[in-house]
Amino acid sequence: MVKPPPLTSRRDLLLWTKRTLFSLGIKPKKKLSQSFVVEPQLIIEIMRYIQHYKPLTILEIGAGLGTLTYHIASLCKKVIAIEIDGRLAFFVKKLTRDLGNVEVITADILEIDDVFFNNVIVGNIPYHITSDIILRISKSKCPLAIITLQREFAERLVAKASEHRYGKITIITDYLFEKKICSVYPPIAFYPTPSVYSALITMKRIRDYDDIAKSLEKLLLCTFTERNKLAYKVVNKCTNIDISGELPWLREKRVDQLTLNEFLEILHIMLKIRK
Repeated sequence: MVKPPPLTSRRDLLLWTKRTLFSLGIKPKKKLSQSFVVEPQLIIEIMRYIQHYKPLTILEIGAGLGTLTYHIASLCKKVIAIEIDGRLAFFVKKLTRDLGNVEVITADILEIDDVFFNNVIVGNIPYHITSDIILRISKSKCPLAIITLQREFAERLVAKASEHRYGKITIITDYLFEKKICSVYPPIAFYPTPSVYSALITMKRIRDYDDIAKSLEKLLLCTFTERNKLAYKVVNKCTNIDISGELPWLREKRVDQLTLNEFLEILHIMLKIRK
């Protein structure tokens, strides 16, 4: 019988994690960003948000040792746990087989079918593919994501215009989601200990990835290649339309000073002129 992951203390969960990895003969792989949660408070906080939203099905990104998987299974009808490491996936199947509502899939999260992303999503996102996952979530019908990210990336998602971390991914997710950094966790919340702080963030969908989102993303990809230049010059070059007459404030701002609403104004004028 597999002993379930304890949430009694950080020390107990760390010991369980080390013993389990040792028994499986697994050394965490840095290239897969394998770092396992050993802070019970992080698991409990995620569970609290799940209890609040009451989803039927949850997609978990990166099941790891099943620490989160095991505990959230009691809060929904089904958990679909994705894990790229076959050895870990096999263990999670054993850990959760008596629960009856956990499906473990051995796969690269970026290669699974889009339909999986249409559920509520939880997980500790691998640092090396964070941008790709956020974009997959954005383009899906995921209603809510409760995810742990590198703190620096989480701050990019909630940055304001003119701030250093403000960029393309900030604006496109501003259009699609209501975002909130809930808590910040130190490196010792994970094993092996990473060199960075992590942040738990919620992303609650406010609109689908529609035609406006597609046009916005295309405009952002072009304009942010010259983020520090005057907005009217860059926008004119990217759209092949001189819209500074319609929007004179473009002459006074750099690209990275433009807010979501200002980019939407640019799109509105651009589409009106092209018609």
